[in-house]
Amino acid sequence: MNDGILDIDHVTCVVADPDAAGRQLQALGFSVAPLSVMATAGVANRLVLFEPATVGVANFIELMGIVDRERLPATLLPHLEGERGHRWLVLSGPDAAASVAALRQRGYGLGEPLPIRRELRLESGEVLRIAFDVAMPIEAPLPFNFCQYRTLEHYLHPSLLRHANGARSLTGLLCRSQQPEALLGYFETLFGRPRREHGDGLASVSPAALELLVATDAAWHDWLATALPAQRLHPHQVFGCRIRVDDLAATAAWFAAHGVAGHACRLGLAVAAPVAELGLLVFHQ
Repeated sequence: MNDGILDIDHVTCVVADPDAAGRQLQALGFSVAPLSVMATAGVANRLVLFEPATVGVANFIELMGIVDRERLPATLLPHLEGERGHRWLVLSGPDAAASVAALRQRGYGLGEPLPIRRELRLESGEVLRIAFDVAMPIEAPLPFNFCQYRTLEHYLHPSLLRHANGARSLTGLLCRSQQPEALLGYFETLFGRPRREHGDGLASVSPAALELLVATDAAWHDWLATALPAQRLHPHQVFGCRIRVDDLAATAAWFAAHGVAGHACRLGLAVAAPVAELGLLVFHQ
Protein backbone atom coordinates (compact mmCIF):
# COMPACT_ATOMS: atom_id res chain seq x y z
CA MET A 1 0.00 0.00 0.00
CA ASN A 2 1.40 3.39 -0.93
CA ASP A 3 -1.80 5.49 -1.06
CA GLY A 4 -1.18 7.02 -4.46
CA ILE A 5 2.44 8.02 -3.83
CA LEU A 6 4.09 7.85 -7.25
CA ASP A 7 7.57 8.84 -6.11
CA ILE A 8 9.69 11.21 -4.06
CA ASP A 9 9.28 14.28 -6.25
CA HIS A 10 11.89 16.62 -4.84
CA VAL A 11 13.74 17.75 -1.76
CA THR A 12 13.43 21.23 -0.24
CA CYS A 13 16.67 22.83 0.88
CA VAL A 14 16.29 25.92 3.05
CA VAL A 15 18.88 28.59 2.27
CA ALA A 16 19.48 32.17 3.40
CA ASP A 17 19.19 33.61 -0.11
CA PRO A 18 17.68 31.39 -2.83
CA ASP A 19 18.62 33.79 -5.61
CA ALA A 20 22.29 33.84 -4.61
CA ALA A 21 22.26 30.07 -4.06
CA GLY A 22 20.90 29.61 -7.58
CA ARG A 23 23.69 31.71 -9.04
CA GLN A 24 26.26 29.58 -7.23
CA LEU A 25 24.78 26.42 -8.73
CA GLN A 26 24.76 27.99 -12.18
CA ALA A 27 28.52 28.40 -11.81
CA LEU A 28 28.64 24.63 -11.20
CA GLY A 29 27.02 24.00 -14.58
CA PHE A 30 23.37 23.69 -13.59
CA SER A 31 20.48 25.47 -15.23
CA VAL A 32 18.42 27.06 -12.46
CA ALA A 33 14.90 28.42 -12.79
CA PRO A 34 14.55 32.17 -12.10
CA LEU A 35 13.54 33.34 -8.65
CA SER A 36 9.85 32.87 -7.94
CA VAL A 37 8.28 34.76 -5.04
CA MET A 38 5.14 33.32 -3.41
CA ALA A 39 4.11 36.52 -1.66
CA THR A 40 1.03 35.10 0.06
CA ALA A 41 3.16 32.40 1.71
CA GLY A 42 6.13 34.64 2.53
CA VAL A 43 8.68 32.49 0.68
CA ALA A 44 10.69 32.48 -2.54
CA ASN A 45 12.43 29.68 -4.38
CA ARG A 46 14.64 28.68 -7.25
CA LEU A 47 14.54 25.18 -8.72
CA VAL A 48 17.17 22.91 -10.23
CA LEU A 49 15.00 20.76 -12.48
CA PHE A 50 15.86 17.32 -13.86
CA GLU A 51 14.25 14.62 -15.99
CA PRO A 52 12.00 12.41 -13.82
CA ALA A 53 12.34 8.64 -14.13
CA THR A 54 8.73 8.21 -12.99
CA VAL A 55 5.83 9.34 -15.18
CA GLY A 56 3.48 11.84 -13.51
CA VAL A 57 5.94 13.58 -11.19
CA ALA A 58 8.69 16.18 -11.38
CA ASN A 59 12.31 15.75 -10.26
CA PHE A 60 14.24 18.60 -8.70
CA ILE A 61 16.09 20.31 -5.89
CA GLU A 62 14.22 23.28 -4.42
CA LEU A 63 16.16 26.17 -2.90
CA MET A 64 13.74 27.97 -0.58
CA GLY A 65 14.09 31.00 1.65
CA ILE A 66 11.95 33.34 3.73
CA VAL A 67 11.05 36.74 2.27
CA ASP A 68 8.25 37.76 4.65
CA ARG A 69 8.11 35.99 7.99
CA GLU A 70 4.76 37.56 8.87
CA ARG A 71 3.08 35.78 5.94
CA LEU A 72 4.55 32.33 6.61
CA PRO A 73 1.86 29.69 7.29
CA ALA A 74 2.10 28.56 10.90
CA THR A 75 2.52 24.93 9.82
CA LEU A 76 5.49 25.85 7.60
CA LEU A 77 7.28 28.11 10.08
CA PRO A 78 8.98 25.36 12.14
CA HIS A 79 10.51 23.87 8.98
CA LEU A 80 11.90 27.16 7.66
CA GLU A 81 13.15 28.82 10.84
CA GLY A 82 16.38 27.92 12.55
CA GLU A 83 18.86 25.60 10.90
CA ARG A 84 19.17 25.51 7.13
CA GLY A 85 19.79 22.63 4.75
CA HIS A 86 17.67 19.81 3.36
CA ARG A 87 14.56 20.11 5.53
CA TRP A 88 11.83 17.97 3.97
CA LEU A 89 10.95 15.50 1.23
CA VAL A 90 8.06 16.15 -1.14
CA LEU A 91 6.01 13.15 -2.28
CA SER A 92 3.77 13.40 -5.32
CA GLY A 93 0.83 11.67 -6.94
CA PRO A 94 -2.20 12.32 -9.16
CA ASP A 95 -4.77 13.02 -6.42
CA ALA A 96 -3.50 14.89 -3.38
CA ALA A 97 -6.86 14.98 -1.62
CA ALA A 98 -7.32 11.21 -1.88
CA SER A 99 -3.73 10.45 -0.91
CA VAL A 100 -3.79 12.79 2.07
CA ALA A 101 -7.09 11.29 3.26
CA ALA A 102 -5.69 7.77 2.98
CA LEU A 103 -2.47 8.71 4.74
CA ARG A 104 -4.39 10.37 7.54
CA GLN A 105 -6.34 7.13 7.99
CA ARG A 106 -2.97 5.44 8.56
CA GLY A 107 -1.96 7.99 11.19
CA TYR A 108 0.12 10.46 9.16
CA GLY A 109 -1.04 13.92 10.23
CA LEU A 110 -1.06 15.76 6.92
CA GLY A 111 -3.36 18.76 6.58
CA GLU A 112 -5.70 19.44 3.70
CA PRO A 113 -3.94 20.25 0.41
CA LEU A 114 -3.87 23.95 -0.43
CA PRO A 115 -4.12 25.31 -3.98
CA ILE A 116 -1.03 27.30 -5.01
CA ARG A 117 -0.97 29.47 -8.12
CA ARG A 118 1.99 31.55 -9.23
CA GLU A 119 3.86 32.76 -12.30
CA LEU A 120 7.43 32.08 -13.36
CA ARG A 121 8.98 34.38 -15.96
CA LEU A 122 11.79 32.71 -17.90
CA GLU A 123 14.81 34.58 -19.26
CA SER A 124 13.26 34.25 -22.73
CA GLY A 125 10.30 36.32 -21.53
CA GLU A 126 7.94 33.34 -21.57
CA VAL A 127 5.63 33.27 -18.57
CA LEU A 128 4.75 29.92 -17.03
CA ARG A 129 1.52 29.90 -15.01
CA ILE A 130 2.17 27.26 -12.40
CA ALA A 131 -0.55 25.50 -10.44
CA PHE A 132 -0.33 22.75 -7.84
CA ASP A 133 -2.00 21.55 -4.65
CA VAL A 134 0.21 20.92 -1.63
CA ALA A 135 -0.15 19.78 1.96
CA MET A 136 2.25 21.33 4.46
CA PRO A 137 5.17 19.24 5.82
CA ILE A 138 4.65 17.11 8.90
CA GLU A 139 7.08 15.96 11.55
CA ALA A 140 8.60 12.56 10.83
CA PRO A 141 12.07 11.00 11.07
CA LEU A 142 12.57 13.02 7.88
CA PRO A 143 9.71 15.53 7.50
CA PHE A 144 7.64 15.19 4.33
CA ASN A 145 4.60 16.58 2.56
CA PHE A 146 2.52 15.78 -0.53
CA CYS A 147 2.07 17.62 -3.82
CA GLN A 148 -0.20 17.22 -6.86
CA TYR A 149 0.67 19.12 -10.03
CA ARG A 150 -1.94 20.85 -12.15
CA THR A 151 0.68 22.07 -14.65
CA LEU A 152 3.36 19.39 -14.55
CA GLU A 153 4.50 20.33 -18.07
CA HIS A 154 6.08 23.52 -16.75
CA TYR A 155 8.43 21.46 -14.57
CA LEU A 156 9.53 19.62 -17.71
CA HIS A 157 10.30 22.75 -19.74
CA PRO A 158 13.19 21.79 -22.07
CA SER A 159 15.19 24.97 -21.40
CA LEU A 160 15.29 24.16 -17.68
CA LEU A 161 16.34 20.51 -18.08
CA ARG A 162 19.55 21.15 -20.04
CA HIS A 163 22.62 21.36 -17.80
CA ALA A 164 26.11 22.26 -19.01
CA ASN A 165 27.64 19.75 -16.59
CA GLY A 166 25.66 16.88 -18.16
CA ALA A 167 23.23 16.34 -15.25
CA ARG A 168 20.09 14.38 -16.12
CA SER A 169 18.18 13.11 -13.08
CA LEU A 170 18.12 13.37 -9.31
CA THR A 171 18.36 9.70 -8.32
CA GLY A 172 19.17 9.68 -4.62
CA LEU A 173 19.10 11.63 -1.37
CA LEU A 174 22.04 10.89 0.93
CA CYS A 175 20.95 10.46 4.54
CA ARG A 176 23.12 9.98 7.60
CA SER A 177 21.34 8.27 10.45
CA GLN A 178 22.15 7.34 14.03
CA GLN A 179 19.27 4.84 13.84
CA PRO A 180 19.18 3.50 10.26
CA GLU A 181 16.91 0.56 11.03
CA ALA A 182 14.25 2.85 12.49
CA LEU A 183 14.48 5.28 9.57
CA LEU A 184 14.35 2.59 6.90
CA GLY A 185 11.46 0.85 8.68
CA TYR A 186 9.45 4.07 8.85
CA PHE A 187 9.73 4.72 5.12
CA GLU A 188 9.22 1.07 4.17
CA THR A 189 5.85 1.33 5.91
CA LEU A 190 5.03 4.71 4.39
CA PHE A 191 5.96 3.69 0.84
CA GLY A 192 4.72 0.11 1.03
CA ARG A 193 8.03 -1.02 -0.46
CA PRO A 194 10.95 -3.01 1.00
CA ARG A 195 14.44 -1.60 1.29
CA ARG A 196 17.32 -2.48 -1.01
CA GLU A 197 20.55 -3.58 0.61
CA HIS A 198 23.72 -2.33 -1.09
CA GLY A 199 26.18 -3.92 1.32
CA ASP A 200 28.75 -2.41 3.68
CA GLY A 201 26.15 -0.65 5.78
CA LEU A 202 24.26 1.14 2.99
CA ALA A 203 20.56 0.56 2.23
CA SER A 204 17.91 2.47 0.32
CA VAL A 205 14.14 2.76 0.21
CA SER A 206 11.92 4.41 -2.38
CA PRO A 207 8.34 4.47 -3.68
CA ALA A 208 9.72 4.13 -7.23
CA ALA A 209 12.89 5.71 -8.67
CA LEU A 210 14.26 8.45 -6.38
CA GLU A 211 15.97 6.64 -3.51
CA LEU A 212 16.55 7.61 0.08
CA LEU A 213 20.06 6.24 0.69
CA VAL A 214 20.66 5.56 4.39
CA ALA A 215 23.83 4.77 6.35
CA THR A 216 25.68 5.66 9.53
CA ASP A 217 28.51 8.16 9.44
CA ALA A 218 31.06 5.35 9.59
CA ALA A 219 29.52 3.58 6.58
CA TRP A 220 29.27 6.84 4.63
CA HIS A 221 32.96 7.48 5.23
CA ASP A 222 33.68 4.19 3.47
CA TRP A 223 31.27 4.83 0.57
CA LEU A 224 32.19 8.47 0.00
CA ALA A 225 35.88 8.44 0.94
CA THR A 226 35.40 11.59 2.99
CA ALA A 227 34.45 12.55 6.53
CA LEU A 228 31.07 14.20 7.03
CA PRO A 229 30.69 17.56 8.78
CA ALA A 230 29.41 17.71 12.33
CA GLN A 231 25.92 16.27 12.67
CA ARG A 232 22.96 18.42 13.58
CA LEU A 233 20.98 17.55 16.67
CA HIS A 234 18.53 15.38 14.73
CA PRO A 235 19.19 11.62 14.55
CA HIS A 236 18.53 11.63 10.78
CA GLN A 237 19.76 14.17 8.23
CA VAL A 238 19.78 14.47 4.44
CA PHE A 239 23.24 15.84 3.65
CA GLY A 240 23.50 15.55 -0.11
CA CYS A 241 22.15 14.43 -3.46
CA ARG A 242 23.05 11.80 -6.06
CA ILE A 243 22.66 12.92 -9.67
CA ARG A 244 22.79 10.84 -12.86
CA VAL A 245 24.74 12.29 -15.79
CA ASP A 246 25.02 11.34 -19.45
CA ASP A 247 28.76 10.69 -19.38
CA LEU A 248 30.68 10.78 -16.09
CA ALA A 249 34.04 11.32 -17.80
CA ALA A 250 32.63 14.32 -19.68
CA THR A 251 31.17 15.73 -16.46
CA ALA A 252 34.51 15.31 -14.69
CA ALA A 253 36.23 17.06 -17.61
CA TRP A 254 33.74 19.96 -17.46
CA PHE A 255 34.39 20.38 -13.74
CA ALA A 256 38.17 20.26 -14.22
CA ALA A 257 37.99 22.87 -16.97
CA HIS A 258 35.97 25.16 -14.72
CA GLY A 259 38.11 24.73 -11.62
CA VAL A 260 35.62 22.55 -9.71
CA ALA A 261 37.30 20.09 -7.35
CA GLY A 262 35.93 16.60 -6.87
CA HIS A 263 37.05 13.11 -5.92
CA ALA A 264 36.13 9.59 -6.96
CA CYS A 265 34.18 7.44 -4.51
CA ARG A 266 32.19 4.20 -4.59
CA LEU A 267 29.01 6.06 -5.59
CA GLY A 268 30.56 8.18 -8.35
CA LEU A 269 32.23 11.60 -8.43
CA ALA A 270 31.76 13.58 -5.22
CA VAL A 271 31.74 17.39 -5.32
CA ALA A 272 31.18 19.72 -2.38
CA ALA A 273 28.28 21.98 -3.33
CA PRO A 274 29.14 25.70 -3.49
CA VAL A 275 25.92 26.24 -1.52
CA ALA A 276 26.93 24.94 1.91
CA GLU A 277 23.36 23.98 2.83
CA LEU A 278 23.25 21.48 -0.08
CA GLY A 279 26.17 19.50 1.29
CA LEU A 280 27.64 16.91 -1.07
CA LEU A 281 26.70 16.27 -4.70
CA VAL A 282 27.60 12.83 -6.06
CA PHE A 283 27.47 12.38 -9.84
CA HIS A 284 27.13 8.96 -11.46
CA GLN A 285 26.43 7.49 -14.88
